[in-house]
Amino acid sequence: MDVATFGSTCSPSSAQYVKNLNAEQYSEQYPEAAVAIVKRHYVDDYFDSVDTVEEAIRRANEVKFVHSCGGFRIRNWVSNSGEFLEKLGERSGESAVHFSLDKSTDYERVLGVVWDTIQDVFCFAKASKTEHSKVLRGEERPTKRIVLSIVMAQFDPVGFLTPVTILGKMLIQDLWRTGCQWDDEVDEASFNKWKRWTNILADVHAFRLPRSYFGHARLEEISDVQLHIFADASETAYGCVAYFRAIVRGEVMCALVMSKAKVAPLKQLSIPMQRWCYHGSDPISAAISSSSDSALEKS
Repeated sequence: MDVATFGSTCSPSSAQYVKNLNAEQYSEQYPEAAVAIVKRHYVDDYFDSVDTVEEAIRRANEVKFVHSCGGFRIRNWVSNSGEFLEKLGERSGESAVHFSLDKSTDYERVLGVVWDTIQDVFCFAKASKTEHSKVLRGEERPTKRIVLSIVMAQFDPVGFLTPVTILGKMLIQDLWRTGCQWDDEVDEASFNKWKRWTNILADVHAFRLPRSYFGHARLEEISDVQLHIFADASETAYGCVAYFRAIVRGEVMCALVMSKAKVAPLKQLSIPMQRWCYHGSDPISAAISSSSDSALEKS
């Protein structure tokens, strides 16, 4: 096979196999680039972080070269460093997802999460379902179908907004419990909960979370890194949060890693039993285990 076929069931697997095989063939000549290609790619997106612009340029050029040897062209670079983009000789192309929420700030989508490359923070855009604008403002009563559409549109894979999104999921569960049909308007009690939730959601665009766990601190300035995980449950939901605690330049710093939450089962359980169920399912440790080593290295 000389070219990758598109549309076949095996296409994604074949592309990943060739990408990794090509990197392994250059692992002796470009060991860092080979590791970056195998370990720091998500499908066709490459994510990496280094301490200096010079190191970033060297790594990027090596990755580009190794990819080109396999017939892959990597482009549409995005960075929080304008110097890196200028020295690399490439900037994010028109085909990259790029938009501005105001005149002074550039935003990029990174696996669905909005990244402000100027302030180097993650953020969230305002809800943009214009066809439901009156519903979002609380001027019209939504149906269960609309509630589900808006709640599930809040894409938050890492769990930055878990305290907000879990409230929407709890409302959906309440609608199922009351027997509300898909195109039925919600009852008065649910509508009041909906208005409170949309008022909270309206302020989500002001949320900012630093991309880097410990700011601009270099690796040698960070010590005693600890991973803390807490879980708890109530009668309506249960959740878990993980964060790093470290000594950075002589001071204690904490940084959110990720969080997860679920609504409590319809079949009521005692709170101790819910805690046990959550610890048994352990959805957050599995996600962290595959990335914690690299996160500790790059933090």
